[in-house]
Amino acid sequence: MLRPPLLSCVLSLAFITNVTADELPKITVQSSIFKPTVDQQLNPALTVLNKDEVQRNLSTTLGETLRNIPGVSSTHFSAGSSRPTIRGLGANRVQILDNGSDISDVSSLSDDHALTADGYAAEQIEILRGPAALRYGPSASGGVINIINKRLVKTKEPFSLTASSQYDSATNGETFSVDTNGSYQNFAWHLDALKQDAKDTEIKGYADSDDREHKGKINNTHLDRDVFAIGTAYITPEFRAAFAFTNNDNDYGLPSKHEDEEEGHEEEGHEEEGHEEEHSAVSIDMRQKRYDFEAEFLKQNPYLASILLRSSYTDYQHHEKLDDGDIAITFDNEEWENRIELRSHTIKHWTYALGLQNNARELSAIGEESLLQPVDMDRTGIFSIIQHKGEQLNLELGARYDDIRYKSDLGDKSFNNYSTSASASWTFKQGLRAHALFARSERAPQELALYGYGEHHASGTFEQGDRNINKEVSHNFELGIRQAFTNHSWEFTGYFNQIDDYIYAASQDSNNDGIADRVEHDGSLNEDGELLAVRYANRDARFYGFEAQYKQKLQIDGRHWLDMNLYADYVRAQFTESGNDNVPRITPPSTGVNFTLPHGLWLAQADLRHVFKQTHNGKLETKTSSYNQLNLMLSREINLNKGAVDAYFKVNNLFDTKAREHGSFSKEYVPLTGRNLQLGLTFRY
Repeated sequence: MLRPPLLSCVLSLAFITNVTADELPKITVQSSIFKPTVDQQLNPALTVLNKDEVQRNLSTTLGETLRNIPGVSSTHFSAGSSRPTIRGLGANRVQILDNGSDISDVSSLSDDHALTADGYAAEQIEILRGPAALRYGPSASGGVINIINKRLVKTKEPFSLTASSQYDSATNGETFSVDTNGSYQNFAWHLDALKQDAKDTEIKGYADSDDREHKGKINNTHLDRDVFAIGTAYITPEFRAAFAFTNNDNDYGLPSKHEDEEEGHEEEGHEEEGHEEEHSAVSIDMRQKRYDFEAEFLKQNPYLASILLRSSYTDYQHHEKLDDGDIAITFDNEEWENRIELRSHTIKHWTYALGLQNNARELSAIGEESLLQPVDMDRTGIFSIIQHKGEQLNLELGARYDDIRYKSDLGDKSFNNYSTSASASWTFKQGLRAHALFARSERAPQELALYGYGEHHASGTFEQGDRNINKEVSHNFELGIRQAFTNHSWEFTGYFNQIDDYIYAASQDSNNDGIADRVEHDGSLNEDGELLAVRYANRDARFYGFEAQYKQKLQIDGRHWLDMNLYADYVRAQFTESGNDNVPRITPPSTGVNFTLPHGLWLAQADLRHVFKQTHNGKLETKTSSYNQLNLMLSREINLNKGAVDAYFKVNNLFDTKAREHGSFSKEYVPLTGRNLQLGLTFRY
């Protein structure tokens, strides 16, 4: 039975009630379709990281930046590709947004595909579930992660300039970024740029225990990335029109396994783990051009508060190249998103919103390998969200309908998805609040699950879709309680998610010998084949778990306080048919404690995290050991006549612990980064 040591501290401290109650602070929620400044209680299924919190946890990938948030983990495929998972759910069950619009890459199709979004330009990162998530689509049963930046300019600001540089010892990596904003009369503008260059990642010992030739680093984990974005806007009190262009170039390496290792593939999005004989190294050369437009009409009439028009166009392509320069496969994605939203004024505590959204994309994955012939997707959705804000009771209700159509030479498919959600929060005495949430969402299979057939060299798989696969239906229940005082707060949330017809890519075992099938490049069986045979299928599953957190301000003397944050999370996932076996690659339980000490212009931080051994492994899945990691940070602000400089020093994984992410497809040959010293300077004008 699980008894996390820090969890017992959380629960024992949770009932201290001898301090005068205090309200939770106001937060700005850009993802809300309603007015952006609300109490945290209004949407309890919400986590917000402000700019300072993002910068303290900033890493090369979004998955690594968010992995210490309770309930969030990462796929950690390589140094250049790591996608967040929430409560054990990944792929497009977790929707990633850039300023409220889908990032429109192909990262949800396979773990080796990098996200085109990160935290470097972020002003805020919001993680939300429940009715608010229905604004963005029907598939995000795990949640929505919205990265808020200033590219779609919303306000007029005086001229500002931020320039940063950082050095990472573990990758001999350098990062340079610049961010500038300004305005003149009714016009405002923004520009940001990023340059990253990193070599192979250094680790302790061998990356692959079966490979004794490469010690001290993970081969083929280089990274070379360039991002440029510019935005402009025309702003008046009644109207705003904004346009943004973003160019993202990313060339990164993918490590590969060298020896035989059997492990099953049980999650949509190439999360199989398996034998790969040593084969050509693969690198991905990715290019994306993105155009965003937004127009907002305010103060329309006594009933209609605003009209929002939003349009995005994305042209994405990446080549998966072998070490001899040949292109094995090219993923091509051209995508459009258009949305119109109407929001009412608040009338007797009620606010109403209605929206219409259309997404269309043309996707293919062809080359020397032919994995996915061209598929056109068109999705039209209509949604409504209603909010009631009272003195003690807050309600939020949402409903959405989507018509999804796929067109392919292999046959057309269509799905009708109905999703509903409701949340409520109650405020009691002494800052005590409780919340309940229910969400029913229907998720159509992605293109690969329907039409995929062929070799995917980068992930070492031969994949086969099923045009008769069903959509999956999620029933998610959540209950939580929290209490805030002047100097401390605590919260506990439990959840249960029953997913009917859960879509996953199952390892094949044609001869029932308990060993996953290996195949040749043409899909023919061969026990020594390089590729793992997988087929997309449906199976009922259930996910349940909790997240707990306790925060305390500890007074050191009359002027200084030490902020302490204890946290813990747990998720359990089982298939509910044919033996109740475990869903593989589910994040094991974790606990941690974080200390932050501000002292004038100095700031010190320490974070200790313990990740338990996963004792509920899926079929054909190898075990992963528990580990501890200690991260330290020290920063100093230096004020100048016009501006300031922030200097910081970080040590991640201080004790150089060799650890592996259980939820990673590549865990057998891609451990977590070893001790990493980071030095950084940020100039602000």
